[in-house]
Amino acid sequence: MKGRLLGIMEPTTERVRTRDFEVNPAPSAFVDGEYKWPFALLHRRAWVLPERPLLTHISERIFNMDSAQGIVPLNVAETARVEALNWTEAELLKPSVQAQHRIDPGRRHGQRNAPPPSTTRAGVMHMRSASAYTYALRIVGAPKLAFKIGWAFDYERRAKQFNHASLPDLGGLRYDQFFYHLWDTARQAFAMQQRLIRLLEANRHPQNNEVLTGISIMDFKNAWTNCVQKL
Repeated sequence: MKGRLLGIMEPTTERVRTRDFEVNPAPSAFVDGEYKWPFALLHRRAWVLPERPLLTHISERIFNMDSAQGIVPLNVAETARVEALNWTEAELLKPSVQAQHRIDPGRRHGQRNAPPPSTTRAGVMHMRSASAYTYALRIVGAPKLAFKIGWAFDYERRAKQFNHASLPDLGGLRYDQFFYHLWDTARQAFAMQQRLIRLLEANRHPQNNEVLTGISIMDFKNAWTNCVQKL
């Protein structure tokens, strides 16, 4: 395919991590175990050129290393020839939900993908497919170290709800954000919560199965990491 035009892309200036997308690079794309091109620019749209015309049919110029290292503008005649080609719009890869959160941190947690409440089967299934968090809130004020484990579309709002009910300013317990992990779907968030609870079965509080007690911070961190990696 050397010397042929394969596609057209409309990039942005938004830098992203290449491995945030579901790509299957060849072994030759790695050097000493590191991916050669760890960063890329997010694209708005892209098109493929099924006919794959030769570059010499578009331009009489010889493009040197300046075209490989940067962008060389087309002249008026070359632009007209490219615009006359048969373009087929391509479907862009979407970044993982974790990457979306990092790219646009100004959006509230879960706001991007969380659907409106619904009691219909379709609505419930949609909610299961929306991105969600598994969270661990450290319970401050308990007789011994304790954690509340759960999942939510917005873990910060959930912590505020718990604190509103417990009234820590009046001597009640306080729920502090400790750990959270964003998953592509609520199914995954719930599955991690259940896996973590099963893994720490011996530490479950008898009056609340989602509260863990009698565990060190280090042991809890190790269990949390284990669940994230193996889910």
